[in-house]
Order: sequence, then structure tokens, then C-alpha cells
Amino acid sequence: MTGEKIYLSYTVEPKQTRNVIVQYTTSGEYEGYYYVDNGGRGVVSEGLVVTTDYGGLRLFMSGENGLLKQFSLDGAISGSVLPLIDEHDVGVYNQFSYRKNRWVVEQSAPEVGGLITRTVFAVYDFQFRRTGTFTLPLHDSGYITESTDSYARRFTKRQGIAVGDDYIACSYGGYFNTGASAGFNQFQGVKV
Repeated sequence: MTGEKIYLSYTVEPKQTRNVIVQYTTSGEYEGYYYVDNGGRGVVSEGLVVTTDYGGLRLFMSGENGLLKQFSLDGAISGSVLPLIDEHDVGVYNQFSYRKNRWVVEQSAPEVGGLITRTVFAVYDFQFRRTGTFTLPLHDSGYITESTDSYARRFTKRQGIAVGDDYIACSYGGYFNTGASAGFNQFQGVKV
């Protein structure tokens, strides 16, 4: 939410290279939509930041090759493609969040045995300089599908992250596939 507006991103199908951003008022009134070209086939940004902190109304989404992409919403007309104005090489996998000049970015780096476990996060300042890292427990990781491993059903599936003043909050949604067996990976909720 930024300036009494709510922005939602939609990836209609992983084959698409263009995402849809829909804008609403805080009372739920639809105001329009925009397109962003955020990467190659299958790139899904599990995060969206809209802020005026970078001069003008700016929208950030993760893209391909670990890039955090910055688009301009200034004067945007519904149905238009937002112009890309900058890219920041922060090694983002899918999830990220921003608050008070601090970025928290899920890393596209392997932690154990060459596997990207989605447990490693980097912290960046306003200028996108890395200031630290932290990890979350594997059972809070999220890259969990039936085909990952038979053990995968024991883990919840993280869908997003938000940074607060002195905490982070992770949202969890269920992995679902027709015929998939039930497990913790289908639980939904929030962990702080």
C-alpha cells in the first residue's frame, strides 16, 4: 500500500514474460492495471514494492538473473507498459521487501550442497549496498513441491516476506496439485 493505493501483481502463466499490476483504492475500488516486462519465461516475482523514496512513484519487482527491477509509475495510464528505469544486481531469487531504507532480499545462492534452499537472505541499504545476511530454518524455506522430495510434505511453503521495524513476517500458502497428498506444505498462515 502506498499513498492510499493498493497494488497487486499477477503472473497469469509461467510462460509469460509480462506481469500485470492492478491498482485499487484502500476501499477496494478498482482503478486500473499496468504491465511490466520483468524477465524471461517463468520469472515470478513474489514481492512488489511501490514507493516514492527513490524520486517519483517507483515500482520494484524481481526479475531474471537476480536483478531487482525498478519501473516508473509516474503519470502511468491504465493498460500501459511501465518503463524500466533501473536494475539492481542484488541476487534476488523471488522474494524481497523494503521498509525505511532497508531491503531484505531472498538470495539465489546455494546454502548447502549446491542446492538453492531459499533460506538465505541479504540485507541492503538504500543505495543497494549489502549490510548483512541472515538465514531462516529449512522448515520455513518454501521451495516445496511433490517433485522436490518425498520429505517436502513436512515443510510449509513460504509465499512472501515483509520487513518491519525489528522483525520480519513470512506468509505461507499451500502447495496444491491435483492428487497431491496432504502435508504441512498445504498449511496457510503467517509467521513473525
